[in-house]
Amino acid sequence: MKLVELSVKDFLNIVDSKSPAPGGGSVSALVSALGCTLGRMVAHLTFDKKKYKELSEGEQIIFKNSFEEIDDYRKVLEELVDKDTEAYNLVMAAYKLPKENDAEKEIRKITIEKNLKLAIETPLEICKISKKTLKALKIILKYGNKNAITDLGVSAILL
Repeated sequence: MKLVELSVKDFLNIVDSKSPAPGGGSVSALVSALGCTLGRMVAHLTFDKKKYKELSEGEQIIFKNSFEEIDDYRKVLEELVDKDTEAYNLVMAAYKLPKENDAEKEIRKITIEKNLKLAIETPLEICKISKKTLKALKIILKYGNKNAITDLGVSAILL
């Protein structure tokens, strides 16, 4: 079963265990995805408001585009929740490779290095997507429902 398919309680319990995975990368991907959902919530609370309907067509298009863009980022972040744990598991598997002779030691060393590089890619991608989402949130902040501004603040903190 995928981590993103777990209940919130089950996910919390897995993180709060002696298992090293899911760890910081998976949790940060999930937290960033929550940041996306809060930003979109503010947009949902904006669409039917009089002030939104008074915006020019161009401004509404910009707002809707940001809304959709944030959803695209959320979907990628959801995938990264599991991808980070998968990458970590590859690193751990590499450390378990045999090292009885020089050939095995070399294969193990190369595999560890390769898998560590893979494991770094996911947290870096989470950071890049979070930064892009923060840019899109500026549009939600500019035109969004001001009664939900604190939710945007929490969204930004999560991202």
